[in-house]
Amino acid sequence: MTALDEIQKASRELTTLLSREQALSREELFEALKKYREALHVFVVGVHTLYDSAVLVTSNFSSPRLAAAAWKDLHENFFAVLEVLGRLPMLEPRTNRVIVSSIKDVRFILNLADQKYRTYTELAEAQVELDDCDAIAREGFAMLDTEESRLER
Repeated sequence: MTALDEIQKASRELTTLLSREQALSREELFEALKKYREALHVFVVGVHTLYDSAVLVTSNFSSPRLAAAAWKDLHENFFAVLEVLGRLPMLEPRTNRVIVSSIKDVRFILNLADQKYRTYTELAEAQVELDDCDAIAREGFAMLDTEESRLER
């Protein structure tokens, strides 16, 4: 079960408890809210872990274009996570603080992912320019070699 599934499960359990016809005990409510907050925490830790892993993996890519593509996909995924967190219901002060903090954390990671994407995109563009310069230089040297050969005859 993924961390997102855990959040959804905890949210469903909380909704079920709140919609019961019989009175909800204080302990049941506190336990359900605690599970919900823990699921949120585990989820955000997973987002941090994904970001850290992506930094490590993409820093070893030989192609900045491939790294840029990976960061573009990650940025989209982090944005989707932010949207999910933004739709979570505000229930009580402690849980609300966890949700708001989670949104801030993911927004920060989203911005970092955007910076990584832009950096690798710029590197990829610079690599293309260097490759073009190399090709022009090789062509120029080939022309010089041809001219030297012609003059030596």
